[in-house]
Amino acid sequence: MKRVLLCIIVLFCIQGTVVFAQQKVALTANFKSFGVDKVTGSNGTTVEYGSESSFSGNLRLFDRHLWAFRLGVGATNFNYNFSTGTNNYEAVREHLTAYLGVEKFFHVGSFEPYLGVYIPISFNAKDKVTNSLNQITEDFKQGNIAAGFAFTGGLNIKMFRVLRIGVAGDVGFSNFKNTVLEHLTTEPSAIKLKNLEITPEFVVGFAF
Repeated sequence: MKRVLLCIIVLFCIQGTVVFAQQKVALTANFKSFGVDKVTGSNGTTVEYGSESSFSGNLRLFDRHLWAFRLGVGATNFNYNFSTGTNNYEAVREHLTAYLGVEKFFHVGSFEPYLGVYIPISFNAKDKVTNSLNQITEDFKQGNIAAGFAFTGGLNIKMFRVLRIGVAGDVGFSNFKNTVLEHLTTEPSAIKLKNLEITPEFVVGFAF
């Protein structure tokens, strides 16, 4: 009986490997929404980051060794509030992000674990800042381009041959938080911000 079960498991893995080896292209959508920390600058400016949510579409091109080149683009909403003196402000930042990366996929039956690195490039950022006292809103357009670096890893489940559902996690560095305060103070270096970010994601897509 044990030999029969072992044979079934081996055949299942071989079948899955053949199917996975034929995979050339994958299209996935990544969703994430999370809260971030409150920080206080040495110049007296206090910034409280509320939450960040984003959606991105990603194209992966595979070679025969299960290495994938990742190319993606997404949109992000970032909520935060801050105070300067007696004034309190609520703000929302919107920006686009391009993703360039390389990932290594593995195959374990119906599971697809992977590890990789990517470079997020944020651009076309816009801030809407509202004074909590008089409810006056000002728009700030950030013309700069911000790049970062991140490690990523995840686990996808294969369903109905082409459907992929999974979770992923990123650990990365970004100067995005520093740029938030550029229009608020003449000494942005005095603001001590936490640039290391750890973010979970939900993934759904198709592989062909």
